[in-house]
Amino acid sequence: MGIIGIAVATTLLPLLTRHIEAGEEDQARRLNSRAIVFCLALGLPATLGLSLLATPIIQTLFQHGAFTAEDTKATAQVLAAYALGVPAFLLVKVFAAGFFARHDTKTPVRIALIAIGANIAGAVLLVGPMGPVGIALASSLAVWINAAFLLRRLRQKRIQLAEATLPVLIRKLILCALWMGLLCLALDHFLWDRISAPSLIQEILALSALIGASSLAYGVALHFSGVVRGQDIWRLLVRRGFQKTLARPTPQPVAGDRPHI
Repeated sequence: MGIIGIAVATTLLPLLTRHIEAGEEDQARRLNSRAIVFCLALGLPATLGLSLLATPIIQTLFQHGAFTAEDTKATAQVLAAYALGVPAFLLVKVFAAGFFARHDTKTPVRIALIAIGANIAGAVLLVGPMGPVGIALASSLAVWINAAFLLRRLRQKRIQLAEATLPVLIRKLILCALWMGLLCLALDHFLWDRISAPSLIQEILALSALIGASSLAYGVALHFSGVVRGQDIWRLLVRRGFQKTLARPTPQPVAGDRPHI
């Protein structure tokens, strides 16, 4: 959340402000669309991966010495609950930039205060029946509330946030992420669960294989679905990669696409 969230905020805001002040709303929508796509392209697999592979991850990192299997189980549940909020956290950066670029700093702060209140209330309500998992789940729910309220307020201001192709791209992203999730489950069952009394080296190798294979399959799915091209992934690995990627035009609308959202 720190690496990608900061990249989105620091890259999108000056570009978005420049286009809005120049009256180039089409370019602003294009930038927003690209930012949303990349937030979800990275956030959705992060959520699924951290949730589905929570136990192998925690076991490899911490289940040594006094950290028992029961500790791993409890910590993995907390990790999975926190992971649910990753996409929303990234989307908040995009939605908030829409206000900041229009010199509205009050609305995001007010909505953030509402989200903080929801976080506290949710934690109080859920910590009893769910324990630490309830606190983590309340944090994830709060950040989704933050994102939803920001989007709702943008629509109330009649701000066209993104291009017409965005809903189609989001559906493709969800399918790609689900494909990766199914592969995670299959590899977890056939690879991790079959390791008997694994050593730390075996755990590291198995976890690396799980994450590597799933990530590769997801990247291939993104490329062939047309959502994110291979050269875009490469740009993210080089200097100013995110800014160069945002500059690439989005796919043109096709017949049957919904209007701007």
